Amino acid sequence: MFDILGEVIREWAARNPLPEDELGGVDDLADEMESFSERRAEATRRLLEE
Repeated sequence: MFDILGEVIREWAARNPLPEDELGGVDDLADEMESFSERRAEATRRLLEE
């Protein structure tokens, strides 16, 4: 799922570039989303194990 979402975000960003003074970027956002997805999957797995 993340691969598709990351791709969609990058496509959107190509059409809607951030201002030069904007902190971070699309790659940072995609990395954050991937990290969040991994943490959510780990938490779900732990809950299912209990």
